[in-house]
Formats: sequence, C-alpha cells, structure tokens
Amino acid sequence: MPFGLSTCPSTFMPYINAIFRHLISKSIVLPYMDDVVIPAANESQALEYLKIVLEVAYDYGLEINFKKCQFLHNTIEFLGHIIENGRLFPSPSKTKAVINYPDLKNIKDVRRFLGLTGYFRKFLPSYSTIAKPLSGLLL
Repeated sequence: MPFGLSTCPSTFMPYINAIFRHLISKSIVLPYMDDVVIPAANESQALEYLKIVLEVAYDYGLEINFKKCQFLHNTIEFLGHIIENGRLFPSPSKTKAVINYPDLKNIKDVRRFLGLTGYFRKFLPSYSTIAKPLSGLLL
C-alpha cells in the first residue's frame, strides 16, 4: 500500500475501488477496506482471477501481507458472514449473540435486540412476521 494511505480509510477505499473498478464490475474481486475476496466457481478460475488481481496490485505498487492471506478456500468468514461454496450463512458469533442476549427489560433493550436480530433479515424470509410482536412494543 502506498505510504500514507494505510491510516486513512476514507482515502484508501476509493483508491482500491478505482484500481480494481474493472474487476469489481465483473465480480472478479470484492474489496472491503484492506480485505479482498476473489470469488470463483472452481480452482482453475480462482487461480486465473488471483493472477489477474495480483498483477493489478503489483502494477499499482500495493504491498500484500501474504502471512494474512488465505488462498483457495471453499469456506471463508467475511464481514460477519460465512461464505461456503457460493452460499451465504450467518456467522456463528452473530447467532451466539442472539442466543445469549440478556432478558429484555425496557424499550431501549427491545430496540437493541431488534437491531441485532435485523442482521438475520436476509436469512429469514419471514423475519418481519417473527419480529412483529417486539416491533409492536415500540409503537
């Protein structure tokens, strides 16, 4: 990473998005802050995409900490989600937080709990129906 950008996410993200714009538009790379996911259907495609991404990084002088890298995994945790073989699942830490949530004692607790469980909306098609009794308490 060029000197000075590592401490400024508001500058770094637009820089990364500009560098990888053509790969982002083709869904070859998914950057977020200093993390980059390269989704692929199979190992040969993954290697092809990885080569392209590394070439772009090299061309722009980005430094890669290979000790922190994970390559060719079928399952990864990214932004609070588990991505496994192209499918998205909730992170076990998020599920555990709901299971271990203390009893709700007031409206503020209800709001916090609904904020936490709202994360599961994309995994539960009937989330609004399930949450309706608690949401009704906020009216």
